[in-house]
Amino acid sequence: MSTVVHHPIPTIGGPKPLTQDLGMLIGNARRLNEVTMAELVNEAVRWPMAKDQIIPEVRSCVDSVLEAVSSCETMYPEIAKHVYQAAKQFE
Repeated sequence: MSTVVHHPIPTIGGPKPLTQDLGMLIGNARRLNEVTMAELVNEAVRWPMAKDQIIPEVRSCVDSVLEAVSSCETMYPEIAKHVYQAAKQFE
């Protein structure tokens, strides 16, 4: 999942704020907190991926993301908060 979540940084258009906007759409989801298991399953089927593999792969990916976030949440607490909230819908 690609997101544009980061601390404000200078750009030609000015600093970019912390956001939940996705770097690419996943189904109809435009924001990190809108992504659902159903959206991810539908997206994976289009790649194509076998349906019986999708949910375990999504859970594995979510676990990997949570592990990575936990290792840097002290440095980036706002990002960690958004990722943890989004990950709850995949439990």
